[in-house]
Amino acid sequence: MKPNSFLLLFSPKTILAVAAVVVILQTSSCSKSNTHSGVNFTGSAKLSQGAVVAAAAAGGKILFAGGFDYVAYTSTKTVDIYDVSTGIWSTTQLSEARGGLAGTGAGNKILFAGGYINNVVSKIVDIYDVTTDSWTTAQLSKARSDLVAAASGNKVLFAGGQGAGAALSKTVDIYDVLSNTWTTAQLSEARVALAAGAAGNKIIFAGGTGANQATKTVDIYDVPSNTWTTAQLSEARFSLAGGGVGDKVLFAGGLGNSGISKTVDIYTVSTKTWTTAGLSQARENLAVASAGDKMFFGGGNILTIPPGGNGNLYDSTVYKTIDIYNASSNRWYTDQLSQPRKNAVAAGSENKILFAGGATPDSATYAYGIFTQYYSFPKTADIFTLR
Repeated sequence: MKPNSFLLLFSPKTILAVAAVVVILQTSSCSKSNTHSGVNFTGSAKLSQGAVVAAAAAGGKILFAGGFDYVAYTSTKTVDIYDVSTGIWSTTQLSEARGGLAGTGAGNKILFAGGYINNVVSKIVDIYDVTTDSWTTAQLSKARSDLVAAASGNKVLFAGGQGAGAALSKTVDIYDVLSNTWTTAQLSEARVALAAGAAGNKIIFAGGTGANQATKTVDIYDVPSNTWTTAQLSEARFSLAGGGVGDKVLFAGGLGNSGISKTVDIYTVSTKTWTTAGLSQARENLAVASAGDKMFFGGGNILTIPPGGNGNLYDSTVYKTIDIYNASSNRWYTDQLSQPRKNAVAAGSENKILFAGGATPDSATYAYGIFTQYYSFPKTADIFTLR
């Protein structure tokens, strides 16, 4: 599989129907939350756009930014802002429209960096100040898309991705929130479709694909010492999901050399040790977010070869399953999104976790030796509340 093959969903031949969704308190398509998980599904909201977006949170605000508008068929600069304390939504705009960007938050800042528009990669960084409700801009050291981001303490890191001509990158751009300064570093190997997570004083980048091969490489950044070490996942894979909760960083699912994975690699920061667990279902392209002592892995898909073997991968299954990890009890629970999604995004702040964006399969046809899968791109944002 080529490094950017996970983007095949968004080819110009994709046919879509954008779903119309109203704001509700409960939907019949979303099961009641697991009573033992400490989480409730508390409704769905309607974003201003149906697009594949980046999500990030800080200071009681959750932002969904950028992506691709499949109605206007162009990249978008729209940002939807959810205020956790009031439940009120508002909208604003990035400095430039783009998809394939990465977002994360630290302190009172939320950053969205990189991306592409009309196949041209960007180095723009849009920085939202939660306190003043204002935006500024900066630039990455190198333009690239499909990068990943994570933050710990006062440091925000953007790593990997693809530059001009789809060249894989090992660049890491490091932003210091307190000093408002940028520095650079490098991953141990260039790659895309990797995952990022942070907990305690560590920011970790794991997996991905480089030179058409999945990797198990893990790069660990220590914030206080500004130093790097390496480790390895239990199995090589890309299009996995990563995040941090409590004293742990988790990397789940993905596509490896032996197929779709359900493996979860868990790094405990205080002991510098690795353990493994398993998702309830093997899948890739999951959305991940955490709040409180809970981490959510939602949605995802399984790719397979279609009838006739014409070489275009399709989704044999797209899931609405959520695997919930309780870091305090080291236990797992399951719940459901309101609808199946792949390539969705999620973010959490205070006692809320929201899922949005992504693609939902509508139907598929097979005619004249050609397999075609049809998608909708929902505007629905599913809201979960920690009890």
